[in-house]
Amino acid sequence: MNDAQSALIKLKLTKATPQQVSNAQKTVDTAAASCGKKQAREKAWTDTQSAVEQALADGEFSKAQARLSLYTKRYNEDGATRKLKEKIAIHRAAAAPAPLPYERVEPAPRSGGQTAQSVRNLIAEAERALQAGNYQAASDTLETCITMVDAGNRECAAFKVHADRMQADRQRCLAGGRNWYEDRCR
Repeated sequence: MNDAQSALIKLKLTKATPQQVSNAQKTVDTAAASCGKKQAREKAWTDTQSAVEQALADGEFSKAQARLSLYTKRYNEDGATRKLKEKIAIHRAAAAPAPLPYERVEPAPRSGGQTAQSVRNLIAEAERALQAGNYQAASDTLETCITMVDAGNRECAAFKVHADRMQADRQRCLAGGRNWYEDRCR
């Protein structure tokens, strides 16, 4: 960047035409903008990695997933974000509490079809709650899906992360003195 600006200054001092100077200036400006975006992305990635690692260390898997989701929403998903997403999933699965040795855990007396139908019903109920703006109810419904109906159901878990993120976004918006309307802060 410094070399480009130096060349532009030399060009201005020589007998270059105004068109040549203008073209060189546009090239420098474009390069500067691109460089700034790249630096901002790199800083955001470093901050996201740190925040996700801290959330994982604290056992806050939803918070880790929400932070990563914010990054991917802004900068899109790539190989590094997919690896971090897998790491979150591995930590979440590893942290699932194992039943105590003296507890006898028996599954609910349902067939696979009934469990799948119950999961679909709970997800539909959560979707209605989200559409109504009741993110906490949606999160609670999905927690029931994960813990009581189909332990570890990925669809329920992913949808719960979304509901939790929406609830957190709404709270931050309102705390900032802004209005929350149609799932957006305004």
